[in-house]
Amino acid sequence: MRMNAFPYLLIAVNLILAICTNDIIAPRGHLTKRFFITPRTATKEIAHQIDWASDMMRSFVLGPEFDYASFDALLSFLGEHLSDIKPLLEHVTLDRKDLCAQFAFAQRMYHVMHDCAYFMRLYSTSAPEHVLLRHILQLNVQILGLYDSNGFPDLCTESFTRTVMRLTHNLHEWDVAFENLDEISLSTYLVYDNQFLEAQKSLFHLARFAL
Repeated sequence: MRMNAFPYLLIAVNLILAICTNDIIAPRGHLTKRFFITPRTATKEIAHQIDWASDMMRSFVLGPEFDYASFDALLSFLGEHLSDIKPLLEHVTLDRKDLCAQFAFAQRMYHVMHDCAYFMRLYSTSAPEHVLLRHILQLNVQILGLYDSNGFPDLCTESFTRTVMRLTHNLHEWDVAFENLDEISLSTYLVYDNQFLEAQKSLFHLARFAL
């Protein structure tokens, strides 16, 4: 229901901003001309838009497995939604640093999940190298759940340290198994290597905060 109602919410927000600023937001969030937004109003509305996108994506991150098929159904919608937000940040001064941090992490979540969904479809066979690659892709999505909305390690996450250790162990085990495989296609190897390095970098960073 929230997804279906959201376009109408965005229209309502546009009308509110138009009334408050005597300006109109064009389709896809582009501005028809420069305008002045009351900092408090702009901060509240933009924060709401970012929170909505982040909450929607976190609903996929926090599950036992990434439901990439369902995420695909929202892919274009979420991409357009984030594109609508970006130009509005240029007109915000109040709490700008926090909003930019939240938006940057929302974009990071989107790109990680976008890539995961794409490669999960592309490498979907039961071949051992594809199975291991999908494990790494899923792991990169799970890692997102260990960060707060500003993109900082969320130490309040239940079993934060244990989760970081478990994911690090899994990453190592899968990498050993992958390196022992024969006749891996170049495309599979390149995607795996890139995804592995991303996961390794994130887990190294998170491990610094694990107690």
